[in-house]
Amino acid sequence: MCYGSEKSQEKKAPAVSKLWTDIQRAWSRMGPPLRPNVEVVAGIKESLSGHRDRLLILGVTPEFADLAADVLAVDASPNMIAAIWPGDTEARRAVEGNWADLPCDDSSRQSAVCDGGLTLIPYPDGYATIFKQLSRVLEPGGRAIFRLFCVPSLCESLEELSDATWEGKLRSIHALKFRLAMARAAETGSVNMKLRDVWDDFTARFPDRMELAQVTGWSEQAIDTIDFYRDSDTVYSYPTEEQVLAIAREQFPNASLKAVGTYEMAERAPLLIMDKE
Repeated sequence: MCYGSEKSQEKKAPAVSKLWTDIQRAWSRMGPPLRPNVEVVAGIKESLSGHRDRLLILGVTPEFADLAADVLAVDASPNMIAAIWPGDTEARRAVEGNWADLPCDDSSRQSAVCDGGLTLIPYPDGYATIFKQLSRVLEPGGRAIFRLFCVPSLCESLEELSDATWEGKLRSIHALKFRLAMARAAETGSVNMKLRDVWDDFTARFPDRMELAQVTGWSEQAIDTIDFYRDSDTVYSYPTEEQVLAIAREQFPNASLKAVGTYEMAERAPLLIMDKE
């Protein structure tokens, strides 16, 4: 059994930051790699084969709302639930809750999915907490699938990324934001970073947004989404694939990665597949 708001009130999730209020407002204008496309949804459906009863979604990713006949979505933000979730039905519902204390009984879910959510969690302790929670709420034989955003083993430098952007080699501002964060993680050796630091990197390398729009073909409105990061102390995490697997395998020894999709940055966004033994 999973609980609604009654149980989630026992241990409230942290207050929703202004960052997430801004993202909620701009959600409809966002695409891959930030949001899953049809390739990702198809890949997750295939990987869930035989595990599509009693699905738990960490977050309210609307593309996942109809992946099973019994869907429960858990999100810390009532604003995101109200704005992004396609609505409750007999087959699906969304509740406010904390991923670090999932409002579900032990062994009550057959499967779980999450799209990019680990990026929002501090590494490694936050990851370990989430994986422990999943191990608790999944039934034996259950499966969890996460789409990750990982720093490649040979990551470009901030300078190399700047050059590639000015040469028109990136297809979207959203890819640039991810790659800026990953390049910073690779250069500093720090998995966790404040978003204000990514904004600072962007502003230092791309001070003229009108020129950037002309070179890349991106709209100035899209480029301005980087300002969600301005002055933000929100911490995102960008580990390598090996770092994620090291923590996942403490709870799920058979954890593995699967490539999916051909969209921009797909090679940095594998599926993490974890089966409960």
